[in-house]
Amino acid sequence: MNRSALIKWGKECLESRGIAEPGAEAELLFLFSGNIGRTELYRHPEVTVPPKEEERYRELIRRREERIPLFYLLGEREFWSIPIQVAPGVLIPRPETELLVEEALKIARSREQGAGSRNPNPESNISLSDSSIVIRQSSICFLDLGTGSGAVALALLTEIPEARAWATDLSPDALRIAAGNARRLKLEDRIQFLAGDLFNPLRQFREFFHLVVCNPPYIPSAVIPTLAPEVARGEPRLALDGGEDGLQVIRRVAEEAFAYLQTPGFLLMEIGDTQAEAVRDLLARQERYQDIRVIQDYSGRDRVVIAEKKGHRS
Repeated sequence: MNRSALIKWGKECLESRGIAEPGAEAELLFLFSGNIGRTELYRHPEVTVPPKEEERYRELIRRREERIPLFYLLGEREFWSIPIQVAPGVLIPRPETELLVEEALKIARSREQGAGSRNPNPESNISLSDSSIVIRQSSICFLDLGTGSGAVALALLTEIPEARAWATDLSPDALRIAAGNARRLKLEDRIQFLAGDLFNPLRQFREFFHLVVCNPPYIPSAVIPTLAPEVARGEPRLALDGGEDGLQVIRRVAEEAFAYLQTPGFLLMEIGDTQAEAVRDLLARQERYQDIRVIQDYSGRDRVVIAEKKGHRS
């Protein structure tokens, strides 16, 4: 069978199983299975596919028909123009989460231009011997809670040479994948991964971070079974399930982040597109934050909430 005919077969298989973009996925899986580029495929669609390559492709299509997420099959997902390795056990980075990176960068770059620069916080009780990261006076220190694949933290590090990151996650699989991504991007000397629930591994880092960023699980438990099978059955529930109202983890982050932020310091969280009012109220009731605002994504949906720690502004 030639390339064109085999891809057509793959498209028909995926289409019959209700895959949203069967043609695009069939082609991506073919390029991956044959380790060839799109230009080569388009120039020579009539080339006969070697038997072993055809077998690999048919197996990938079979697994995709079972609704195994596409990016688990491909092994990586581009995020912020960075190749991020993904595998079962870690949430696949979404394009909308790039807004979290974008907003964090705006704040970090304003700091680089003079809006606060003390590092580390002289009033913090952190012992630098607890960390393998070299922290300079000009360093911007940030925390990524529930880092997953490490996509958000690593995107920020690629953009801010003087940034230093700490990242926590409950999942050993996620931390292993995130650490591997850091090594591949040659960023491992600027980030420390810590196993544990949210702030639990960070008790010695109080009043230390300029930024706390978080893409928490925010989907209400009852909604998860209604999601696409790839998400509901394929991706880790730990990274999706926000409890009965979707705010279980968000509530904890809102209550605890204040203690870990410098002044000035900022908390940024991704939220569900119906949660803006509830999250804004949660933060306001803490009476520890100011300038609470919600940023919409490019589809006009509420996506990121930002809150500044109350206190003296430098």
